[in-house]
Amino acid sequence: MRATVKIKKGGTGDQNRATYQIFKYLFLPIKNNLSCNDRVSWIGGDLNGYGVIERKASLMATAMNSGHEHLRGRLYRHVLVSCEPCGDKESRLDAERRLRESAPLLAALLGARRWIAVIHRDTPCPHLHLIIANYDEEKGHRLDPKRDFLKELQEMRWTPFLDKGKGFGTGQKGPRGQAIERLRLLRREECPRRRADALETLQEFLAKVKASGRNTDAIVGVLTTSELPSGWDGTKLLTKSGKPRATPSLVVDGIEIRLKFYLNWSRGRGRS
Repeated sequence: MRATVKIKKGGTGDQNRATYQIFKYLFLPIKNNLSCNDRVSWIGGDLNGYGVIERKASLMATAMNSGHEHLRGRLYRHVLVSCEPCGDKESRLDAERRLRESAPLLAALLGARRWIAVIHRDTPCPHLHLIIANYDEEKGHRLDPKRDFLKELQEMRWTPFLDKGKGFGTGQKGPRGQAIERLRLLRREECPRRRADALETLQEFLAKVKASGRNTDAIVGVLTTSELPSGWDGTKLLTKSGKPRATPSLVVDGIEIRLKFYLNWSRGRGRS
C-alpha cells in the first residue's frame, strides 16, 4: 500500500479552542451513540484524557465540515492520508489497518498530545482524517513544525515506515522521540535507494536529449512521446495552457525529481 499525505492548518482564538472544537464536533457524537454510518469504519484518538478506540459514528462529514468552519488560523492541523485504490475487500481491510497504525504515529511526529482520527470510505480507497490540537500546553506555544519537515512527511511512502519497529538508537524515550528516530531510519535506508533507482532509469532519456540540444522543449518531446517505464507515476512537463514548464519534473515511485537539479535548467534552455 502506498499512501500520500496532505497537511493543512487553521484555527484562531485562545489556546484551548482547537481542542474544544475537536471534542465538540467529533467526540460528542460518538459518546452520545448516534446512528452508525457504514462510510466511517474507525475512529481513534486521545482528547482530554479520554481514549477513543474502535468506535463508529454518524454525521462524520457534517462534523468535519462544521469543525473547519469554526477553526480558522493555526490552532489546529488537519492531516489527510490517502491510499491507492483497493480492488478487493482483503486489500481494503489491509489498507485500513495500516491507516489505523499511522494515526498515532503521525500525531507523535507532529508533537500532538490531543488528537482524533477518522477512517473514511466515501471514495473507492479508504483514507484517514487526522485532526490535532496544534498547541503544547506544557511549553505554552504552538506546534508549528518546519516546512521542510512537513514536506518530507507529504512525500513519504508509509508502508515501509510503519514496518520499522518502535525506533532504534534514540536518546528520547517518549513516543515523539521514537517516531522521529523511525523517520530518520526510513530517510536513510529507503528514500536514497529509490531515488538512485529512479535516476538510473532516467539516464536513457537524458541520452536521447543530449543529441537534440538539451533544452526544455527537447526533453518534453522525448518524455511525452515515449512510454514511461514501470514504476513511473507520471510527469509534470506542461503548463495548463500546453506550454513546456520552466522546471519540468518526473514522478518516479512516489518521488518527484526536478530536472533542473541534474541539467542546470534556465528558463527555456538547459546546459550540463
